Amino acid sequence: MEKSVSLKTAVYDAVLDSVIRGEFAPGQILNEKDLIQKYGCSKSPVREALISLCGDRVLENIPRCGYMVVHLTVSDAVNVLSFRLAVEEAFMREYYLNLTGQDLTLLEEINRKDAQMDGDVWEHWELNAQFHLTLMSFSGNQYAYQQIEESMHVLKRVYAQCYRTRWSSVKPGSGGNYHKAILDGLREHDIETAVANLRLDLQDFYR
Repeated sequence: MEKSVSLKTAVYDAVLDSVIRGEFAPGQILNEKDLIQKYGCSKSPVREALISLCGDRVLENIPRCGYMVVHLTVSDAVNVLSFRLAVEEAFMREYYLNLTGQDLTLLEEINRKDAQMDGDVWEHWELNAQFHLTLMSFSGNQYAYQQIEESMHVLKRVYAQCYRTRWSSVKPGSGGNYHKAILDGLREHDIETAVANLRLDLQDFYR
């Protein structure tokens, strides 16, 4: 059982990575037989992974055809970012007075790593996600945290599909200035400055 679960997770992660990296393009049809051969495993973990990927809207099951890679659009990004701003701002206004020096130091360390990173756009992406998810963790609301985490997974796929041509020109760590301004606002208990820079940071997705 544990081996089966592990294989399912491995196939899920491999397919998702191929979608993000562009090996599997939007609208492309995948089938079980090809994936079984590609990943060298049995039908069961492949099928389980495909079902989970459909549940997460990475793929869509097309009867008697296969599994189509879902095509996300800029409109999806607009909706997700609007949701993120509403949730992240609301909780930030609730918890900011309770932040400790240790909390802020943790965020500063993430921001420092981001600033020192030297090239890979996805490393920058993961550090940006870590910064925002750490902020959300201070709310103590696990449901809200999970929703923001899922939203960031969707945005990662939107970025991969809609902004792929920007990869060579992206300057990793470009969001660090907004993160620093958010931290400065939180440290000074200036919530309006923190929120204003949170908004700018999320809008930076389009640049």
